Amino acid sequence: MSGRDPLSLTSEPQSVRSSYRIVEYDLQWPVLYQDENARIVEALAIDPDRVEHIGSTAVPGLGAKPIVDMIVGIPFIPQGITRVSMSDHWTETILFRDYLRSNLEMG
Repeated sequence: MSGRDPLSLTSEPQSVRSSYRIVEYDLQWPVLYQDENARIVEALAIDPDRVEHIGSTAVPGLGAKPIVDMIVGIPFIPQGITRVSMSDHWTETILFRDYLRSNLEMG
């Protein structure tokens, strides 16, 4: 076994990724998200609302690993990409993020 998370888009072994430290909220995280959102929207020719900022960096004031997580919903599957049904995951992820944003004391 390689020690890699098969669902991860990173090539780093999980043991390396788990060594990240939690840092204070950074006002640049939403800016970084917007920049990447624009690149993804252009590359996939999709509506900007199909790209969401998720994870700890999406919650203002919450400390996080300094990695901007995103989730992308695409209405088509490009050739060579394995289709995975993510509708429940999408909904739960966005609902959890929105809950934390509305209840900062829970984060």
